[in-house]
Amino acid sequence: MAANLDVIYEAGEEVIYKKVAMTDGGHNPIPPELMKEAVDWLQQMNCKEHKILVNCRAGIGRAGSTAIAFVFAQNRHWSYELCKEFVSVRRYVYPHRGLKAMLETLGVPSIDSLFDEIPEGFLAAPLGLATGGSE
Repeated sequence: MAANLDVIYEAGEEVIYKKVAMTDGGHNPIPPELMKEAVDWLQQMNCKEHKILVNCRAGIGRAGSTAIAFVFAQNRHWSYELCKEFVSVRRYVYPHRGLKAMLETLGVPSIDSLFDEIPEGFLAAPLGLATGGSE
């Protein structure tokens, strides 16, 4: 995801990679065409059941934004906030400016449909959210 990093592998290593050159700094919006390129490629790799690593220099801005966008694309009924929380539970992320607006502009259903297909209890366990009360 880093415009200023080169990917280097030894000959013979079985690594499939794609470099999508995004500008560093959370204050820099990621161009929609670059995000679409990254997410489309991730979806292709995911369909082939490849293990996926999304990386940038610090691993929180461009990589985090791309991970949120990928989760968003895979779960069209989830809100931006839910996708961000899902990724954030696994790794701290600092999404780039304008990411939420960009993703919401791509035709994702409104927040009203957010809970239509999510089974009861799903949010508490995988996302590590407190459910309150004592047992």
